[in-house]
Parts: sequence; structure tokens; C-alpha cells
Amino acid sequence: MSDLEIAPAPSAQRLTAWALVAAIFALGQGVEVGGARFSILGLVWVGVGLAICVALVGGIAGLGRTNRTAPSERALFAFGAAVFAIQILQMFNGDPAGPIADSFDWSWFGCGLLLAGVVGFAGLHAPAGWRRSLVLLLLALHLALGIWTVRSQPQPKIDVFVFQQEASRELAAGRNPYRLAMPDIYDEEESAKLYAPGWWQGDRLRFGFPYPPLSLLLAFPGYLFGGDPRLAQVVATTLAGALIAFLAPGRLAVLAAALFLFTPRGFYVLEQGWTEPFPVLLFAAFLWAAVRAPSGRPWLLGALFAVKQYLIVIAPLLPLLAPWSLPARRLPRLALQALGIALAITAPFLLWDPRAFYTSVVAVHLAQPYRPDSLTFLALLPEVFAKKLAFLPPLAAIGAIGLALRRGARTPTGFSVACAFTLLAFFACSKQAHANYYHLAIGMLSVALATIDTPIDTPETADQNLPVRST
Repeated sequence: MSDLEIAPAPSAQRLTAWALVAAIFALGQGVEVGGARFSILGLVWVGVGLAICVALVGGIAGLGRTNRTAPSERALFAFGAAVFAIQILQMFNGDPAGPIADSFDWSWFGCGLLLAGVVGFAGLHAPAGWRRSLVLLLLALHLALGIWTVRSQPQPKIDVFVFQQEASRELAAGRNPYRLAMPDIYDEEESAKLYAPGWWQGDRLRFGFPYPPLSLLLAFPGYLFGGDPRLAQVVATTLAGALIAFLAPGRLAVLAAALFLFTPRGFYVLEQGWTEPFPVLLFAAFLWAAVRAPSGRPWLLGALFAVKQYLIVIAPLLPLLAPWSLPARRLPRLALQALGIALAITAPFLLWDPRAFYTSVVAVHLAQPYRPDSLTFLALLPEVFAKKLAFLPPLAAIGAIGLALRRGARTPTGFSVACAFTLLAFFACSKQAHANYYHLAIGMLSVALATIDTPIDTPETADQNLPVRST
């Protein structure tokens, strides 16, 4: 067998797991310490997360290596349990979901968090026969706490929630959500900071739903059956946690799911109505298909490309799928199938009104102003210089892709880390970056942690779609 077909030795697996737990924790702290806004300490934590990703992709932190030593498995899970406990305590002692209505009963919510902490800790250390039941209980607790959070704040003051609510209402009435002039919920001073000149006037915005159609279609059931699109995002996050927990046998997947589901600002992302839970779910589902159900790969990859504008950035990383998921000669076909599926999902709304679609999904984002209050390294610079560095995000992404393709491990974990690293480099250098962007990176790194113990395919067996465990 070639080096690419040999699974990392247990010591290298442990070293990789240590690095991934540390990266997940660092990014969670980066969002937490600044209250999801600009903070010097928050950027330090983001920098730590980026540095760990560089080490992982470059093969320095065990990924793809077989000759490394690392602390024992017991020490690894003690570290993971400590990180999980810190996250739970931070939410218990802080404000995990942002400003909540006065009627919200924090005492019961705190009890739910502590119970989740106990269940998660037990799931990490229980015998295999109990583990599945404890994971299911942890998922049920997350779902209940997520619904509780959303219901406690029925009208959050954020445009993302209004966009989904209004677009869902238009879609339910059979009208084009991209032709709608969205309401502006901010005053004049706030609007000037959030939108480029010419994109707002009075109490209306000059664009419609600003995300791809699949994002709206996934949120729509929450509006249709519960009157709130965020309910669909709660379900998506819990389902993503379930996929992560069961991506591979063993305790690492349970640890990954616990860290993702209870990352410090996870409930804040749900309360605000950001749409990143859908990409996390689709990414976890794609990795599930890549490992266990090859026939679903093109459908889930196409949906992943279609759900958010920026996710096309990870398309150049598809060569990292070979040889563990499919032979290299099949990569062009997979890419074309995925792009075709993404286009088929998007085309009906595009053809409905091409000009309105382009204005809402593309033009408004290109015109977005620089946000010095967001968690991005550009915010460290004087505004006059930061505004001239529009080329930096794609340049950072290209550099991350180049390093990943040159040095990245051809394993499920290697692919997941490369995707997280590329998007993290892109976000951290952008003109604006918020909690939701880092939430997506945390989700991808959690998938990477869960897949460390996953059996991989070789080119010979991939043709038969039969996963085998490497020796």
C-alpha cells in the first residue's frame, strides 16, 4: 500500500485529536470573549485556531504521520472533557444566547445546561452499550434548549431573522422572495454602518432575500409549521450533532458532537437566526455519504455548494477525497454532478427574475461595507487601509488551498480540516466576520475530529463501494 492508504498510527491519531480539540476550543473562545464582536483577545484566540489548522494541514500536528508520540488516550479524553466542561460553565455563568426577553427563566435553562454537561461527560466515559442512549439524550437536551432559546426571543432585532421571515411569507404566498424590497429594521445611523450607500432608503432595503434559494427552502418548514424559520435551524444543528456523533464508532465522535453542540455561542447563533447551521448539517451529511453511502455524494455536495455563496471556495479541495472515498479519475465527474445539482436547485429562482436574483444574492454582498466592529484581522488596521485590502480574503483562501493540496492528508479528517482551514483563512481576513462564520469552521473541525477513527477506502475497493479498514 502507498502512504496515503495507511491509517495514522494510534499515537498520531491522539496528537491530531489533541490539536483538533484545542482548535475547536480556541475558535469558541474567540467568539465568546468579545461577545461575538471585535476584540483583541478574541482575535488572539482566532489566531491560535488558525495556527493549529496550519500545523494540522502541514502535517506538523500528527495528521498523516505515523511516527509521532502523544499523551495517552486517557489524557486525551481528560482534556476533551475539561474543554466540554469549560464550555458548559461559560454558558451557565454567562449569556449563551445574547439578550433574551425578561420573561426567560434562566434557572431552568441553566439546569438544562448542567444536565447536558453531566450527560455529555457520562457519554465520554460510559461503556459502549450505554453510549448510544446517552448520546441520544444529549441530542434531545440540545434540541429542547434550542427551541427554548428561540421561543424566548420571538422577535430578535437582527436583519437576518427578518429576511428569512419575510421571504418565507412571500414564498408561502407564491411570490418571488428575491423581488421583495426587504424592510429596514434599523435607524438611519445603524443602516449607514450595515449597508452600502444606495442600498437603503427610509424603512425599505433595495434588495430581496440575500441568500441562495436552498437556504430559504431549508428554513421554510420552520416558518410553515412553527411560525419561525429558526426552528428549522435548531433541528439542523441537532441533526448535524447526531451525524457527527455517529460518523465513526468510538468516543472521539461523541466528544466531537458534544463540543460542537455546546460551543459557547452556539445558542446565540440559533437565537439570531444565522443560516450557518444548514451548511454544517450538509457538510456532516456529505462526509457521512463519502464514508458510508457513496451514491449520496453528488447530491449532498451539490446541496452544500448551493446553500451559501462562499462554499464554492472549497471546491478546489475535492482532490483530497481520493483515494479514501473514490478514485481520482472519478473526481471530475463528481464535481460536474455536484455543480449540476446546485444549478438545478438554484435555477428556478434565478429564472424567475434574473435581475432581482443577481441584485439580492450577488450585488448586495459585493457592495457590503467594511465593518470595524467584526471579528476580523482587518479591524486591527486603520479603516483607510482596511478598505483597500479587498483582495486579501481570496488570496488567503488560495494560500490555504495550495498548502492543503500540497501537504494535506488524503483522509476524511484531512479533507475536513482543509475545508475548515480554507474558510477560516477567508473569514478572518474579510471586511466583516461574525459569530456565524466561525460557527461553521467549528462544525467542520468537529467533523474532522469525529472522523479520525473512520475506515477509509483504497482505489481498488472504491470501485466496488466497499469501505475497508486499512492496516
